Amino acid sequence: SKELDVGDMMKFHNQEKLLVHATDDLEIPHHSMLRIRDQLQNVHTLSPDGLGHRRIMRDEQVIKNIVDFMLRKSY
Repeated sequence: SKELDVGDMMKFHNQEKLLVHATDDLEIPHHSMLRIRDQLQNVHTLSPDGLGHRRIMRDEQVIKNIVDFMLRKSY
């Protein structure tokens, strides 16, 4: 089966992007997010520690940072 290449899918979009990935994710290594980041332009990263693969999207500070990013990009 072919592996999903998120960086390849996103590299043709010029708008700013936010990649969110915990440094201690045991399911998808952090270096995978860094590889995607390096393929893209207009990219910001949010890499909290201690939230793993699942808790990251329930963390209040992470949610606030995502919402702030989206509101800054709204027209």
